[in-house]
Amino acid sequence: MLGAYFIVGAAEAAQKRLTDLELDIEWSGLPTASGGLAGHYAAYGKPHGDEQYQARVSVLKGGRWLPAEESEQPTTRLFAARGAAARSEDAAATPRRRTLSCREVVPLARPSEGLPGGADFAYNAQAKDASSSSP
Repeated sequence: MLGAYFIVGAAEAAQKRLTDLELDIEWSGLPTASGGLAGHYAAYGKPHGDEQYQARVSVLKGGRWLPAEESEQPTTRLFAARGAAARSEDAAATPRRRTLSCREVVPLARPSEGLPGGADFAYNAQAKDASSSSP
């Protein structure tokens, strides 16, 4: 869905200086027929191949999502490539597993010093880092 978002947060990880972060995704409910997503959506008349589905990656720092400009946010494919065989009529279904790398934005993050007053650790679209408002 265009404009949708997915936020990942962990209190322990937020308090450490990360050098890398990868998310192992296992998709549910993908088309199982040959041709993957492209085959499943072929009747729609627009391209719907696995490569069409991408996400922008950003990190929360000082109450701001960085990089701030969408044009500067790295993108990653949501579905693993099926290789050269994916172009043939006998192509396999879209792979269910995918590892998404956040390596490009991890250097923008900084360790959190904890939340004041025992507040619950939570991330959402309006999340703010209470310890600082500057990058």
